[in-house]
Amino acid sequence: NAVTGLNVFGGGIKSLGLRTTINASRISGNTTSGSGGGLAVLFGTAKIVDSVLSENHAELDGGGLYSSRYANVDMKRTTVFRNQAVSGGGLSLHVDYRFLNPDNSNFVKLEATTISGNGALGNGGGIELKNSGDAVVISHSTITNNVRSSLGAGHGIFVSEGAVQINQSIVANNSFRGDLAGVIGVVFVTSHSLIGDNTGSGLTEAPVGAPDRDGNLIGGPVHGVIDPLL
Repeated sequence: NAVTGLNVFGGGIKSLGLRTTINASRISGNTTSGSGGGLAVLFGTAKIVDSVLSENHAELDGGGLYSSRYANVDMKRTTVFRNQAVSGGGLSLHVDYRFLNPDNSNFVKLEATTISGNGALGNGGGIELKNSGDAVVISHSTITNNVRSSLGAGHGIFVSEGAVQINQSIVANNSFRGDLAGVIGVVFVTSHSLIGDNTGSGLTEAPVGAPDRDGNLIGGPVHGVIDPLL
């Protein structure tokens, strides 16, 4: 599918409902001149389980998926692979902590999900998070082999504001330097995770054989980048 025009969203699917569930599905080969090459979630909650978002393209944000500040995303056991956009090659998630889920749960949850092989011209080769507050949790996931150009920041994850929790996950081997990046004041809270290169993240190195007190292994320029395949 191809969607063109002004202010367009969702090359494959545009979600406007209170609750959208995508289960055991493949969203692939879609394009848009706007945001959300594969899927755009503009309102409500989208639950994406056991699915694949691949080879989609957006000329603005979110090659695989774009979500607005009024939307919540819950993604489990899903692969986001080889998508492209100007920002947020795999995912572009605009989060506003003032719009809470009914149960006050997190706005964005990525669990047991792989974000790999995506590309962006600007920020966030794998994931771009805007205005996240403390409403994003990534757990048991792998974010690797994503790229962005020299014009942007954050090959794996880029965050514009707030804090992001990363638990028992791998964020490594994304191209050039820096698997995580954010503007001044952004905080990455990591637990039992492997971060290949800490450049731009504010995290302290914890080389192989010397994990930090939260069980993380964190590579960097002093002790060397950590290869997740070791």
